[in-house]
Order: sequence, then C-alpha cells, then structure tokens
Amino acid sequence: MNQPRFRIVLAALLLSVSGGAGAESVTIKQMLFLPPVYYVGDQVEVRIRVSATDSELPLRPSHLPQSEWFRVVDVRVIPIADEYDIRIRFTSFQTGVRELPVFQIGELTLGPIPIETASIRDAEELSVFGTLEPIVLPGTRLFIALAAGIVFLGPLSIIIVLGWLRKTAGSIVGSIGNRKPYRRLVRSLDALQNGVSVIDARSFYVSLLEAFRGYLTNRSLHNYNAATTHEMDLLLGEEYDGIEALEGLSQMVGSIDGAKFGGARIGVAELSRGLSLVRSATESIETRFRARRS
Repeated sequence: MNQPRFRIVLAALLLSVSGGAGAESVTIKQMLFLPPVYYVGDQVEVRIRVSATDSELPLRPSHLPQSEWFRVVDVRVIPIADEYDIRIRFTSFQTGVRELPVFQIGELTLGPIPIETASIRDAEELSVFGTLEPIVLPGTRLFIALAAGIVFLGPLSIIIVLGWLRKTAGSIVGSIGNRKPYRRLVRSLDALQNGVSVIDARSFYVSLLEAFRGYLTNRSLHNYNAATTHEMDLLLGEEYDGIEALEGLSQMVGSIDGAKFGGARIGVAELSRGLSLVRSATESIETRFRARRS
C-alpha cells in the first residue's frame, strides 16, 4: 500500500485547479487528507489550500457531485488572508486509487481529485504460527510463593491489625471520656467568671461548689456531692495532700458558709479569688489523675 505522504504528492501532481476565463493562475499551496489512511465507509476530509482568485469565492458550492462509489458530505470554503482553505468531506465505498469529480466553486474549477481508499486485507500480512509449548514466565514461582504466603498469613495479619485498631480506638474513646468531667467543670467556671459581677454571692458559691463537687466525685473514690463543706475540706486534705491551692480553698469554704447561711456580703474581688483557687486546684488534681492513668 502507498504511504500517505506519497498519496498527497501524487494528488498534488494530478490535481488541476484553474480560475475563470481571463483570471490569473491559481496555485495549490497545500493538500492534506484527514485521516491520512482511510478505509471503505470512513468519513474523510481533504483540505486544499489555494491562492486567492480575482473574484471572491462562495463559502459553499451550489452543487455537490455524487456517485455510486462515493458520497460527498459537505464542501466548505474558508477565506484565510490572501488564500482559500477548501475542505471537502466525503465517504468512499470502493478500495484502490480513484478520482473525485470536478468541483465548480464560483469561477474556480477544482479537480479531479485523486484519492486512495485502503483495503483492510492489505493492511497487514499476518503469519500463522504453529502450536507453541507452554512456557513459564520469569518470576512465576516467586509470584506463586507470595500468593501462597498471602493466603495463609492474610487472615492472621487481619486479626492482628483489627486487634490493634480496637485497642487504639478504645484508648481514644477512653481518653475523650476521661476528659469530659474536666471540660464540663471548665465550662462552668468560665460561665461564672463571665457573670461574677451580676450574680449574688450566695448563688455564685452554690453554683461553684456544685460544679466542683461533681468534678471531684468523678475523679476520686469519695462522693463529694453528699459531703458537707467541712467534710469536703477534710477529704481534700486526705486525698490531695500537698496541693497549695487546696489550702486557700479551706478559707473559701468559710466564705461559702457565710454567704449561704449568714448573709455575709462578699465583693467581686473575693468571688474572683475563689474562682481562681478552684481553677488552680482543678489543674493540679487533673494532672495527678492523668499521671495515674498513664
């Protein structure tokens, strides 16, 4: 089969282009088939670049030639500077070298256009091989060994990974759960801090003591919620000995009783000091709790 480049050169040599009567000669600048190799039934576009004629060409010819062995789908004329790009789309129904008829585009006579429709049978020469003996590809034995290892060790690996994931997930969930009492107390302390100037002393101390009791009950073996303020002071001294902030809390307990039962007037500074003592004591207690858990 001829190569596409040869067919283009052949077509350029055989193709004739002429202008109208008395017009200057028209030159073919380029000719291209898309696709370069085509078969029966394929839609092909041939692009022909020619120099401009004296008169302007119409964008489409008035008549499209047809035949039993080919069908012209469309013809377009695209002006480009001082040239024309003529694009003809067609479908061939017979193999071999043939010619598209002459196209009359205004005063321009284009054709005949030689085309070559390839044959699928001639596209390749196939050789028939005899029966080949079975062969083993390089690395087959290694692949079989790896596959067997995966089959036997895969379930064990999955069990180990799942056990590790379960343990890790349990640790994460437990860590999050252990932090909840501390976070709950911190939110309560922040709320009291924001309202320290508008909340009366009695309500302030009741809310502060209730939040602190709940935190301590969760972090220890004693039920601080049922303990009196005096009992709470004793329990803190026994369970958390050495925490400096707890010494100041003993004095705050007296202020709490005075505000709750004696109607003592306590200023914002004293309330804020009590709040700071609880925060400091909570940080120390939380640090000890986490150290015991780790």
